[in-house]
Amino acid sequence: MNGADPSVAMRIDESRALERSGDMGAALGQAQKALEQAQASGEGEHIAAALAQLAHIKNFRLGNYDRARELAQEALTWAAPDAPARCRAWLTLGNCAAEGHSLDEAEIFYHQTADLARRIGNHAHRARALHNLANGVYFPRGLFDLALSLEDECAQLVRRHGLENLLRFPLFTTARICQLTGQRERARAGAGRTGRHPGARRLLLGYHAVVSALLTLDEGDDHGPGPAPPRPGHRREGGRAGAERPRPPTSCCLLLPRRQCPCGPDVGRRRGEPGPARRLPAPAGAGA
Repeated sequence: MNGADPSVAMRIDESRALERSGDMGAALGQAQKALEQAQASGEGEHIAAALAQLAHIKNFRLGNYDRARELAQEALTWAAPDAPARCRAWLTLGNCAAEGHSLDEAEIFYHQTADLARRIGNHAHRARALHNLANGVYFPRGLFDLALSLEDECAQLVRRHGLENLLRFPLFTTARICQLTGQRERARAGAGRTGRHPGARRLLLGYHAVVSALLTLDEGDDHGPGPAPPRPGHRREGGRAGAERPRPPTSCCLLLPRRQCPCGPDVGRRRGEPGPARRLPAPAGAGA
């Protein structure tokens, strides 16, 4: 953090390190101390940076989105037009909007972050904004090609600038989209890289396990879209042995909107029963 009091900057850096390790209580404590010290100094840059970190860790990470928005908006009132803290605050506002399913609002904040981060040369915040746009906005909208394009750009950016700790986020989203859209080999390769990445935490190892499990579920259904072949001796109520049975839903049926599922509208349905619920999963890496 250029020009900031080293002790304030050190507390913020320590808060971020504790957050990455999963110790949210200690991360919260360091962020609060950084804010108190910054307020004592009266320096707007210090206050903005501390508020932005507190908004991120104390509220967004802990689920208090209303308070997160308040702190992030306050950070913006203190931040200079080209301050990295402005990127941090916009990211938090975008994350809160995405979690509240206000995707248009989230898209605006993420674009603002990406544009400012590019102008000031903050590659980490630009990578986060690109990933959050892909995973938190375009993926839930079903704009898979656009989401994959942004994640490719994000991955190239983090590799080019040595930000390997961020690489797992675009890798995971890419694997998840490829799994849902039937690109199974690419999905399995991407999920494997995510799980083996040295910076992967327990949560991301869990994401890797989820993608691998869904791929296994999908690959167990080899007959493809449409009704399954009749099972010997299968008898439908009021029917005859060998009668055609509905194809059971696979992961794409459960996660994709009905119009986007390649298996057809009647997968998994029996006569008189509604089809399976169709919704995209909540953004997993929106808070990158």
